[in-house]
Amino acid sequence: KLWRSQAALFIRWIMDSGSNHSRREALWKYVRESTNGHANEALFRECFGVNYTEALRRLTAYLPHARTNYFSIQVTRLYDEPDYTLNEAAVGEISLIKGRLDRLEIGYIQEHFPRLTDKYTSQARRTLMKSFHEGDRNPRLLAEIGLLECDAGNDNKAWSYLHLAVEKKVVHPRVYYELARIEYAPLKPLEPERKLTAKQVDHVIGLLKAAVQQSPPLPEAFELMAEVWMQSEFKLQSTQFKFLQEGTRLYPRRVKLIYATALLNALNQEAAEAAALVTKGLLVATNEEQRNLFLNLRTAMENDSLLQTYPNEHPLQ
Repeated sequence: KLWRSQAALFIRWIMDSGSNHSRREALWKYVRESTNGHANEALFRECFGVNYTEALRRLTAYLPHARTNYFSIQVTRLYDEPDYTLNEAAVGEISLIKGRLDRLEIGYIQEHFPRLTDKYTSQARRTLMKSFHEGDRNPRLLAEIGLLECDAGNDNKAWSYLHLAVEKKVVHPRVYYELARIEYAPLKPLEPERKLTAKQVDHVIGLLKAAVQQSPPLPEAFELMAEVWMQSEFKLQSTQFKFLQEGTRLYPRRVKLIYATALLNALNQEAAEAAALVTKGLLVATNEEQRNLFLNLRTAMENDSLLQTYPNEHPLQ
């Protein structure tokens, strides 16, 4: 909460710069560069001309002014209205939009009014299936039906719709993740010493690669990818590690993902990358249990006892 308040005050300070637009231009530069993964104090100093300590001092001095004064932003540039054509919505389009909204409501209902969950699920199902029963096989409709069944806990029923949506090359990262999750479930080794072959995991990994290459790439997809590879018998290649490295870059506070990626790197003799991830994990760990995971991994790496310490352990359990 404190961090969010400081961030809001910072933006307010930037925008409340009167006729001096240099701070605003510096903000846009900082945002552009930050999206490329270069958000650090050096970039901050380059854009704003001060370090973090001085910026905090200035924000503190600005706070009393912000609490008692208002300012307005005048739009200096207008954009031409885009050229578009309005069409009457078809039954399938209406069904898809209403059904998606109904599905997205279920999470809120489940949390605040759990007794009404079944009613809302049935309503969303009726809305989506109306078009399906009329012969509509739009991949987005199939995706919504499949995700609704996932949310309702009906993985067996969800599989057929998700499978059809993927066959039709739907663009929806969660569809690929959920299908991979469902298809991986029966492959999980029951005995700790048993490992999966490349042939067994190729299809699941293919679905997960498609999931993380779409927008937004879900953290759960990266974590499941790490889990599948952890249970596989083959040595990972550098191209495969790139997917997990991208995941830790996009989700730098996702402790489970960082730990799984560090352990996979360590087991595959990528010592430098593993050590860097352990250091990152120790910085973002939020409790003693998480810190111990990284400390134990570091100890095993330093003592060259990885295979004894982690013979068949699953990093996300």
